[in-house]
Amino acid sequence: MAGNIQASTPWRSTPWDGQRRHRNLEFASLLGNENRILIADHSGHTIVFDADSSTVFAFPNLISDKGCAAISLSIKNTNTNNNISGDMWHEDSLYVMSQSADPETKDYCFEVLNYTSSCKDFRGRTPCWSSLQPPPFANYMHADITSYTVVDNSTIYVSSMEPDATYAFDTVGRQWRRLGCWAMPFDGKAEYVPELKLWFGLSVDHPYSLCACDLLSDAAKPPTVQQQHTWVDLDIPESWLPYNIDLINLGCGRFCVVKIFRSIAGDCTLGFSDYDDDDTMDSDPIQGKFAVLTGLQMVGPCGKDGDVIKVVSG
Repeated sequence: MAGNIQASTPWRSTPWDGQRRHRNLEFASLLGNENRILIADHSGHTIVFDADSSTVFAFPNLISDKGCAAISLSIKNTNTNNNISGDMWHEDSLYVMSQSADPETKDYCFEVLNYTSSCKDFRGRTPCWSSLQPPPFANYMHADITSYTVVDNSTIYVSSMEPDATYAFDTVGRQWRRLGCWAMPFDGKAEYVPELKLWFGLSVDHPYSLCACDLLSDAAKPPTVQQQHTWVDLDIPESWLPYNIDLINLGCGRFCVVKIFRSIAGDCTLGFSDYDDDDTMDSDPIQGKFAVLTGLQMVGPCGKDGDVIKVVSG
């Protein structure tokens, strides 16, 4: 992340709300560049941390909170003519959607924040959230979002379960369309790497390895992950049960894979298996809950291996 955070910056624990309950984090997202982070809690309240000035300030509240594990996508406006309809500060957008939408909450499940990313006008003009047309699968109960990404810097792809399908939202025309009865092969957010012209994400199947595919090769057919586009970032023991995984895009083909595990081998307090005393102690020295972070850097094809993308560090 660009910008320096001064050593004297005061970090505090999560504040309480009026009923003496913790304010839970629902999502965090970059705004425009890598120097500002917007954070929203379970009540829809938002704040922005500015790394350049090491300051925190309030921002407009969401129209409605988006629930646990809400998804967020930032899209930068590539149109150099920002004087359309007199809306001179309409430059970048932040799209936020509930991961789980149903007929009862669909009218409030999708919002957008339009804002200026320039340092001069960022805090001088007050942006506001606007409700958007809910996705078609919001008419079904428990139609959770399984994966999502941005295509061509203007279209949001979202895959859902029950029904198993993928939809596209045009951020210019603000309309949804169905792409087909298939789902993207990722768990959570997929990141586009322009240098490699592929979308990268964590696989939906064990061991949840980093994989890549081309989402634009044929929009009518399910995207496939070829063998040379799968990389095992971590050899997971059978006693490690992953319950939260995430992929952080560091730019230029570099990723940080975050996997949080719960050890299911033996007693988590004593570190022994639940068998008789004659049995050996569990060979897994890690017990309880823990996280593993792995760094990967992808390099494009070259030379005789013209079809192979390689990992040069991990």
